[in-house]
Amino acid sequence: MKRLFKRKSFWVVVVIILLVLLGWWWWFGPADSGIETIDAEITDLEQIVSLIGRVQAQTTADLVFEQSGVVDSVQVDVGQVVSRGQVLASLSAREAELAVSNAQLDLNSARLTLQKKEANLEAGLTTNELQENYEAGLTIVTGIYGELAGIIEDLEDVFWGTTLSQNANQNNLAYYAEAISSYDDSYLVVSNGLRKELVLVKNVYPAAFEAYNLAVRGSTDNANQAIIDTYALLERVLNLNKTGLDLIQFFNDQATRGNWVHDSAGIIAEHLEIAGDHYQTLDAYLVALLAIVNGIETNERGLGDEGLDLEAQHLLVDQRINELADAQHQLSKYYLRAPFAGRVTSEELQVGERVAAGEVVVTLQSAGQFEIVANVPEVDIAKIEIGDGGVTTFDAYGDEEVFDLEVAKIDPAEVLIEGVPTYKVTLHLITPDERVRSGLTANIDLSTDRRIDVIAVPARAIISMGEGKMIKVFVRGQVVLRSVETGLRDSLGNIEVVNGLSVGDQVVVYEPNSS
Repeated sequence: MKRLFKRKSFWVVVVIILLVLLGWWWWFGPADSGIETIDAEITDLEQIVSLIGRVQAQTTADLVFEQSGVVDSVQVDVGQVVSRGQVLASLSAREAELAVSNAQLDLNSARLTLQKKEANLEAGLTTNELQENYEAGLTIVTGIYGELAGIIEDLEDVFWGTTLSQNANQNNLAYYAEAISSYDDSYLVVSNGLRKELVLVKNVYPAAFEAYNLAVRGSTDNANQAIIDTYALLERVLNLNKTGLDLIQFFNDQATRGNWVHDSAGIIAEHLEIAGDHYQTLDAYLVALLAIVNGIETNERGLGDEGLDLEAQHLLVDQRINELADAQHQLSKYYLRAPFAGRVTSEELQVGERVAAGEVVVTLQSAGQFEIVANVPEVDIAKIEIGDGGVTTFDAYGDEEVFDLEVAKIDPAEVLIEGVPTYKVTLHLITPDERVRSGLTANIDLSTDRRIDVIAVPARAIISMGEGKMIKVFVRGQVVLRSVETGLRDSLGNIEVVNGLSVGDQVVVYEPNSS
């Protein structure tokens, strides 16, 4: 009897447990076994942009002689590392060397004659002509100050305005210089130097203008000082104008050669027009004022036959200086020099052979300085920023050899490839490696964004409804819609949920018969 009671008690307990489990399943379990859920958990997300790039030297140059001639010496071999300015090869240049020697002798002779004439000439003044020079000079100076302040203001707007860059802290000159730095990085220094020159111009301007005001009201000494000070100021402004204009013109030339498509082409054209017009105006004033300055100097040395003869001798010395410089320039064409430090990658020269001007004879690559260039489609370019890091492998070394890199430059203008806008991105290896060579194919993975310790769900769990995002959550046997705010989508198809979901929530990723 006791055994029978024990057996009944056992089965009662089993039935109670089964009823409890059935009730829990009814209350908390999925109403339809076809529903698939996952638990919301804390995880990390990383957004990866994958690219195919190619290694190239940071700088490559095909070198040519400017002058035809016979090769006299070859001073480098393929693979040799050379320094900037080093002579790589030379042509026979006897006639050019003789021309330099003769030009130097002619200059020395002209200088000796000038010294004799200066020693023999007694100082004299022609007051009437000197006064006429002062009056003509002040007339020109008056015209200069009538326009100079406005010109300086225009140049400041063109060079240091921010009409081109989306970065409010980047002025136009810095934008132009950065865009062409891969062609000539010296312009980065130029753009910074012009800012200092502008400060000097603004510092010199008040004193020069005050000297002009004194001259209008005062004496001959004041007029002479006003003309000298204005001429010096004008030279500074003209140099500032020309340097900035050259930078913009170089940018425009590269954009034309490279068929860059630029949204601000109209602004660039306007910059060229303004800077060009002002340069012509300033140059005309400078030429006119220089004639006055030379006239005053001539009068102060004493006019007449001896004074004019002395002035002619000064001009002859200047001519001889120019002739010597020209002869030296012609001689330099017989020498092939390295424009930058690098490695010789090809050399096609033999002593005694004749080469033509413009014929490529040496190719030079910047030694040990390689970069990776990749074209990024417009759908990914907004994800990438300068400084983003990543890794790359090279087909030549397999997937096991991984190299760290970072984004160094993003071209501002797009390039159409098969009708698709793409943007050239330049990347640098974090640690240079001697195995990396020009021409290697690079398989790049850039980490463009990352989230740490966030709630994320598969993208298929997110439902777009109008401008909002919804998610299905399984709560107490029921599927309910919940509004959520999403964030980063990673490269594995997971999406960050910023608001609307808690750790442990059961997220529906599949529901039979759902639309």
